[in-house]
Amino acid sequence: MVNYTVNSDIRTKTIFTIAALSIVTTGTVSNFLTTLSFNASCPSAFAIFGSYLWLFDRFIWRWPLIRKLHGIPYLGGEWKGRVRRPDSSGNIVDSQVSAFVQQTWTQIQLEIVGEQSRSIIRSLSMNVAPLSRKSLIYIYEVHPRAEMIGRNVRGDGCQELLLVDKDIMEGGYFSSKLRGGSLILKRNSIH
Repeated sequence: MVNYTVNSDIRTKTIFTIAALSIVTTGTVSNFLTTLSFNASCPSAFAIFGSYLWLFDRFIWRWPLIRKLHGIPYLGGEWKGRVRRPDSSGNIVDSQVSAFVQQTWTQIQLEIVGEQSRSIIRSLSMNVAPLSRKSLIYIYEVHPRAEMIGRNVRGDGCQELLLVDKDIMEGGYFSSKLRGGSLILKRNSIH
């Protein structure tokens, strides 16, 4: 998985909120333990902050109400779709692909598997600005599938995918093989 960026300051605000909540939690638990005359130390605010941040990164950020507040879409799951590109004679070639996405609040893994190759992202940025369409812009690396080793399918490229809705992404790509085309993906299942 790779860390991804967003064009918003929502992560800074969220981390500040989690830090403030950690300080409040530490004080509340400490006062509660003192009231009970319980002879135990309270975890530090930093330990509570780390726990809260881990929980938020893995789980809480995906809750529907929380997603509405921060605007980062959850893309995890299995996607199916097609790549369209012109071949060497100019004819349009349609290829079926599958995509697999794992995502936390800070990291993402996107792998697209076609008939001859698989693509893995190396860097990704998400456009989540309130007044613009949500999109992904990423750089990917292409590797041959096991049965295609020895053929020249290795390369790199860049892609922009617009989120048409929560279960459809589409956009264009350009690769180091001097090829361009389009990709349309529809989510089959959410993980």
